[in-house]
Amino acid sequence: MIETAQRFLMPATNDDFFAHLGPLLTLIAPTGMTEQDRTEWLRVAADTLSGVPVDLLASSCREARFEVDHPAKVLRFIGSRIKEEWDARRAHLARLERLANDAQRAPATAARALEDNSPLDMPPEEIRALSPALRSMAIGQGWLTQAQIDAADAEQSDAA
Repeated sequence: MIETAQRFLMPATNDDFFAHLGPLLTLIAPTGMTEQDRTEWLRVAADTLSGVPVDLLASSCREARFEVDHPAKVLRFIGSRIKEEWDARRAHLARLERLANDAQRAPATAARALEDNSPLDMPPEEIRALSPALRSMAIGQGWLTQAQIDAADAEQSDAA
């Protein structure tokens, strides 16, 4: 899953930028724009859009052919078309990576708890916050002792 999410974030290459922005520029370039100006515009546009996934670049450039009438409007148009999807893809990958990291840590923690049912070092305020059902389960699993629960409850009574 992570590999698939990463593929959807694969950035466009310089060749991709020229392949998609070049035809667009050909359609909208003002008559006074020289070849050198066009090359510089393409270089700056590619630099500005660095990191954009190639499919988002391609689809936004296709749309821009029908919507944009001047090179100065291209980057703002592309940015507005790709921002939401690009942000969603990055957030999705980040969630998957967090889940994978959590999954790698969880088995070791769970295994220790199952193998070693010794009482936990839990602060009294956390013990007091446990429902009766959770207290009973914690005693049954060996995570807490009745003495720990009694001491936490007594500490609250003493404070009152």
